Amino acid sequence: MRNRMALAVSACLLAVASLAFQLPQAEAAITTLAPVGDSYVQSDKPTTNFGTAPSMVVDGSPVTVPYLKFDVQGRTATTTKVTLRVFKALATTTTINLRPVSDTTWTETGITYNNRPAVGGTVIAPSGTAWKNANSWLEYDVTGLVTTNGVQSFALETTSATSKSLPTKEAGANAPQLVLETIDTPTPTPTPTPTVTTPPPVEVPVIAVGGDVACGTDEVDYNGGAGTALKCHMKQTSDLVLGMNPTSVFALGDLQYNSGSLVMFNESYQNSWGRFKNITRPVIGNHEYGTSGGGGYYTYFGDVSTPRQPGCRKDCDGYYSFDLPIGDARWHIAVINSECTRIGAGVGCAKDSPQYNWLNADLAAANTSCSAVLSHRPRWASNSFASPDIQPLVDVMAAQGVDLLLAGHAHSYERFAPQDAAGAASSTGIREIAVGTGGRDSQGFGTIVPNSVVHKNQIYGVLKLTLRPTGYDWAFVNDPSTPFTDSGSGTCN
Repeated sequence: MRNRMALAVSACLLAVASLAFQLPQAEAAITTLAPVGDSYVQSDKPTTNFGTAPSMVVDGSPVTVPYLKFDVQGRTATTTKVTLRVFKALATTTTINLRPVSDTTWTETGITYNNRPAVGGTVIAPSGTAWKNANSWLEYDVTGLVTTNGVQSFALETTSATSKSLPTKEAGANAPQLVLETIDTPTPTPTPTPTVTTPPPVEVPVIAVGGDVACGTDEVDYNGGAGTALKCHMKQTSDLVLGMNPTSVFALGDLQYNSGSLVMFNESYQNSWGRFKNITRPVIGNHEYGTSGGGGYYTYFGDVSTPRQPGCRKDCDGYYSFDLPIGDARWHIAVINSECTRIGAGVGCAKDSPQYNWLNADLAAANTSCSAVLSHRPRWASNSFASPDIQPLVDVMAAQGVDLLLAGHAHSYERFAPQDAAGAASSTGIREIAVGTGGRDSQGFGTIVPNSVVHKNQIYGVLKLTLRPTGYDWAFVNDPSTPFTDSGSGTCN
C-alpha cells in the first residue's frame, strides 16, 4: 500500500514537472526603426548641405560630424534596451563616439556646419571590440537616453584624421537603425504548434561595375582627392559603391592614372576604390602599362589579378576566370586582357593565340546557363575607342553563348542591344555595356553606331548589376552632380 501511494505521488510530481517544462518562457520582442533624417556637416565646407547623400562622413580633420534623427514609437515600460547601430566598411583603431543632440529641429536637407545644433555632454563609445573590424556594425547602448517616445537626435564624432563613410538611409543596404527590445510574455499553450520551416532566400550577388577611375595625386584636378566639377570624381563614385554594399566590384581597367604606378595606386586608388580591394575583380587597362609590364597594377592587386600565375608581378597574362554562385546555380565570369600587343608575342588576341585558346576552352568548360566577359577595351563604341583587335575573342564569346560584355576605356556610358559577333542585332547575342564613368574625366561621341540604344557622356557613376540564376538586372547609379539613369533586365541565352 505504501509503495502504491509513493508511486502515485511520484506520478503526480512528474505530471506537474512536465506541465511546468511546457510553459513558454518570456521572450524579447524587437522593434527596428529607420532614421527620419541623416546627414553630416563639414568644417571646411561650412555652408554646404550634404542632404540625401548615400553615405555620411565622420572625420577629425577636417571636422566632419554625422547627425541622425529617429521618431521613436513603441517605447514602453517593458523596454529593456535601446541600441543605435551604424555600419562601417573600413577597419579602424580610433573610436567613433556618439553623443545626444537636444535640438531636434534640424532637417536633413537644411543642416550645415554653420547652423548645426549643439551636441550634448554624454559620450557613448561603441560596445565591444568588433567595431574595429572592416564591414562591421558600430553599436551604441542608448537605453538611458531614449526614455520616451518622440523624436530623438544624435551625433557621431571622432579624433581620427582618416575619414570613414557610413551608409545613410538613402543607401538602402546597411542603413542606420534604432533597435528597441521589450519583454514579451506569450500566453501559455499546452500543445506547441508545429513549426513550418521556410527555406532561406537565395543570396543574389550585387556587383558594382566601372572603369577609368582614379586621377594621379600630381594632377591639378586631384584637389586633395575631392576632384573638381569636371574631373577626378573617384571618391564620389566610390561612395556610390559603398552605398550599394556589393558582393563584388568589377573594376574595368585604367584604374590608376596616368601610368598605373604602384605609388599612385597606394595613394589615390587606395583612398577611393581601394576601400573595396578585398572584393574587387580587376581588369588591366592600357594606362596600367605606363609602368613597365603593368608592374604597379600586378603588385597592388597581387594574385587576385593573376590567379593562373600565382606570384607573377610583371609581364603577366592578365586573363583569368571565376564563378559566382547563386543558390544552386552559377554565373561564369571570364576576364580578358584587351591590350593585345602586350601579350602573346604581340598578337595576344589573335585566333589560336594562347589567350584565344584559353578563352575558348574556359567558356566551353564552364557548364553554366549564364556568363559574362570583362574587358577594358569595348568591341563596339560610338567613338574612336572601339577595338577591332579583340574581334577574335568576341567570335569565341558569341560561339559560346556569352550574355554580357562589360568594358571601360571610353570615358562615357554606352549600352548596346544584344548583337552577334558581326554587330548585327540578335535576340540571343551579346549585350555590351561600356561603363567608363568611374571618375577620371569624360569624353564625347562621334557617329552613333548601330544597336547603340543608350549613350551618355559628361556623367560619373557606377553600374549596379544584379545577377539572378537565369538573368540579370542593371541600373546606372549616378553621381548626384551628374544626373542620369538607365536600367533594365535581361535573360541569359
